[in-house]
Amino acid sequence: MSLKEKVTKIKNLESEKQRLLAEVKELNELADAKANALTNDIASLKDDVQSLKTLMGTEKTNSA
Repeated sequence: MSLKEKVTKIKNLESEKQRLLAEVKELNELADAKANALTNDIASLKDDVQSLKTLMGTEKTNSA
């Protein structure tokens, strides 16, 4: 492999690395957003369960 080919290969690999790092960052941000949304959904559902238990007169103390 010539020096020129090696330089080209290194530049291409560096470019691919940067593209992949950007993709990983984006996917991490999406995963964080999804986790936060699920956390909020779960909290809301727990509130709904507690409200329904209270309404039905079956409230029990749970440490969840």
